[in-house]
Amino acid sequence: MLIDGHLGGTGWIADAGGWVVTAAHGVAGWKSGIEVVSDVLGRRPAEVAALDLGHDLALLHVSEGERPFPVLSLSSTPPPVGEELSLFGTALFRHDLRLTGRVARAQAAFEPLSATGDYARVFVVAAAVPPGLSGGAWVDRSGRVVGVQSGVVTHAGRPVALALAAPVDAVRRLLEERADIPTASLGCGLEELPSQPAGFIARLPAGTEGVVSVPIRANSPARAAGLTEETVVIAVEGVLVRRREDLLSVVRARRPGEVVTLTVLSPRAPTPREVQVRLGRVGG
Repeated sequence: MLIDGHLGGTGWIADAGGWVVTAAHGVAGWKSGIEVVSDVLGRRPAEVAALDLGHDLALLHVSEGERPFPVLSLSSTPPPVGEELSLFGTALFRHDLRLTGRVARAQAAFEPLSATGDYARVFVVAAAVPPGLSGGAWVDRSGRVVGVQSGVVTHAGRPVALALAAPVDAVRRLLEERADIPTASLGCGLEELPSQPAGFIARLPAGTEGVVSVPIRANSPARAAGLTEETVVIAVEGVLVRRREDLLSVVRARRPGEVVTLTVLSPRAPTPREVQVRLGRVGG
């Protein structure tokens, strides 16, 4: 995939009518200048038809060329832990690459995405993935698509051998709806309490579990609700929160504009209290 003639990522044909799936962070904000390049399509202009920023997915449409195009099919189920997957695409201007990895976790995770400043719902693959493969298809041994490459986990600014991929259920929904899919957001970072400095944890009631709302974006729903960078969310809608996905799973089941009730505390206000947050939108 090219953006103004420069390598912008990888994609794959998901529908014979010229519908191409790629990563949203590579094309979001571009109204023109997008091209897809392949041995099958040649070099053809494409336009962004729909975005799902909550999964870092984009749907492109190629308007020129004979139909039908050859396509990759979707798996009907997510891959199990340990299954070997393959990722195809172009990385660092090296073409026709095939990389391998193994599913590292059964449950979906929520990982920060720098392009939106929010979280994408992904699954984790044990694999080293270089730049340029964002948007590529992760396929199982039968050649069925099980996910779309989004990013990698980093530590101290360096990548580690963990790749992040949008799950197949999100890909299927985007292909079916062919329209932007809004995703609810609190507008803040969410860090699990054990990752915080020992001095901060010591200021909280003993045994506190939850996630800390850091950082908080300006003019965000979290800021409007009075959350600070010392707020600990211990429950959402009465359900205990221990990990980031406990909270985000509930938030992502809602729509932007809906209200959720959080139970929170902080070192300065250690008694749990409820606050209501009117949800915003990822990318909004």
